[in-house]
Amino acid sequence: MQGFNYFRPLNFTTLSKSKSLKKDTETNSNTANKENKTAAKLSKTSLKEVIAPAKEETEETSTPKPGNAKPAKSPKIVTATPEKKEIAISTSGNVVAKPKNAAIKKISTVEKKKSPALKVKVENASDENKVKVKTTNATPDATAKPAKRNAQIKPDRVVPQSDKNEIRKITFQLRYSTHVGQSLFVTGNHPFLGNNDPEKAVALNYLNNEYWIGVIDIPEGKKITGVISYQYFLKNPDGTITTEWGNDKVIDPDLNKFSKLHFFDTWNDASLVENTFYTEPFQEVLLKENFTDVSEKRSSKFTHLFKIKAPLLSKDRILCIVGSCKELGEWSVEKPLLLSHTKDTPWFTATVDLSNADFPVAYKYGVYDNAEKRFLSYEEENNNRALYEGVSPDTAIVVNDGFANIPSPAFKGAGVAIPVFSLRSANSFGVGEFSDLKLLVDWSKKVRLKLIQLLPVNDTTATHTFTDSYPYAAISAFALHPLYLHLPSVVSKENKALLASLNEQRIVLNSKAEVDYVAVMSAKWDLLKQIFSSQKEQTFKSDDFHAFFLENSHWLVPYATFSYFREKYKTSDFNQWATNTQYDEAAITALASTPLKADEAISIYYYVQYHLHLQLKDATAYAHKNGIVVKGDIPIGIYRYSADAWQNPSLYNMDKQAGAPPDDFAVKGQNWGFPTYNWQKMKEDGFEWW
Repeated sequence: MQGFNYFRPLNFTTLSKSKSLKKDTETNSNTANKENKTAAKLSKTSLKEVIAPAKEETEETSTPKPGNAKPAKSPKIVTATPEKKEIAISTSGNVVAKPKNAAIKKISTVEKKKSPALKVKVENASDENKVKVKTTNATPDATAKPAKRNAQIKPDRVVPQSDKNEIRKITFQLRYSTHVGQSLFVTGNHPFLGNNDPEKAVALNYLNNEYWIGVIDIPEGKKITGVISYQYFLKNPDGTITTEWGNDKVIDPDLNKFSKLHFFDTWNDASLVENTFYTEPFQEVLLKENFTDVSEKRSSKFTHLFKIKAPLLSKDRILCIVGSCKELGEWSVEKPLLLSHTKDTPWFTATVDLSNADFPVAYKYGVYDNAEKRFLSYEEENNNRALYEGVSPDTAIVVNDGFANIPSPAFKGAGVAIPVFSLRSANSFGVGEFSDLKLLVDWSKKVRLKLIQLLPVNDTTATHTFTDSYPYAAISAFALHPLYLHLPSVVSKENKALLASLNEQRIVLNSKAEVDYVAVMSAKWDLLKQIFSSQKEQTFKSDDFHAFFLENSHWLVPYATFSYFREKYKTSDFNQWATNTQYDEAAITALASTPLKADEAISIYYYVQYHLHLQLKDATAYAHKNGIVVKGDIPIGIYRYSADAWQNPSLYNMDKQAGAPPDDFAVKGQNWGFPTYNWQKMKEDGFEWW
């Protein structure tokens, strides 16, 4: 379950209520296992074709000249010892292969036949049979090209001739090195990709030490429309799944003119720090001013679509691409090919017609100053990137190069952590309120801070005593504390006199050195109960309240009824109530699910929570407008006598208590009294509570 996220642009990763929920998703994509001699077998599927390996390994390639291109550094690989196998390589670069282990040592025979396929016999490979190449400098020269590969078959080079084509085949080729027993899958928001259901995902096949590949044939009469997003995941021998970060890999509708699509993808590991800068705090607030819109016109005919990301480019800095072929400028930086970048996507993109290019093609990304119209620098990579595949008939090749390795200054920002109750101002009612956050934002902007972190702001009303001021014993993991409500923003014109009558008391409470928690809470609730009857109908009939109630009713109704029974039975310990000691969803729904019909002793909590929601939302929006993010703080556990424990006791180990071990500040340790989480029970519904 989730409530409204007031701090949306603040989740630097994915905000959860407990760090202990975080799973270890470390991948083995860069781990070598040179002692492994077992080949991962191609799984038997209905796929009829796989694409030829990006390179055919021979005993040794020719030594590149200085500046010659070599593919960008690839992951360390697991070496396999395969059996003999025959494969057929067509002139379009496709390989028709039986699901046996195979790697290329050398081509011993090549026979031409009348069919468009060439028959290639592949012999056993060993660890010693590696391609040997030298490292090149980061800056390419005008002559740089990838070393040509032995026995390379150049496919036909054809640009799509018709805009009436429909996608009939999609090939997913992922660079990833696996251990024996691991397997890779692709899934997405389309039936052909399993509708994001891991059980229905498309299995990839082991191609060679660098790549896995999968092919989807689209049946006749079936069409792919709209934007399709897809994602890769790794399945380990023990059944655990590691999913790559993000959901920004898409099949663009512009590609529907082609009958075949071939995606060369890069795995986006969750550990990459660049991913942090694509979260909402950075994209919507902290880096918002750096965005430079570049809408380069796409050619109506192209063979390759290049995609890459660079989150930390400063204002007016964009990406460009140069390369060894004429279409990529032959390494000239005077007029590089500029990449488009629009707000609706994190990708820099460029389309190029390479139908007449001489493959292999070397290329490199660079930084371009769009204001001064000049090339600044190449990406910081010792090796050039390279394309070894030519152009097949009616095929679009999408090259997803992940993140550009460019010289960018690291992001730096400072912030302040503070409890809301400490923000008391001249307009407060004896305590800091959500409206006072705007004053803190003004100060933070003046001193160039970027972040405000707040202590927990959840409702802690359990005993109506000063002990309720402890912010980590919340009676709801979702409800906001009425303490922080700014009354003038709630009271209608008709009830202003009631508010004015409290002004003298407000001044007295505001003048105290410390917050008088009990007196402030009592005064605020007294006024709210006086105005509620006359103001509730207008509020509850509004469209905005209706939307708020629908979105939050999963926690709001249980919280309101819990608070009602707490007041009725004078305790938050639901085990001592005369009735309703156990949560009955049907009974609670009948009692409290309609705000205008429910008892006012229940519906007043809907009213108060709605106004708290509006005030915190307004304060955080003001912060974002001024370039500052607001970060929340949530207790590590739930309070034993809370609405959460009452509603879902099976989610917690109510017979256990959480705490902390002894340290310099508590030599006997700490007992917080919170029940621990029943993770196995939570797992049953996919951790829905979180």
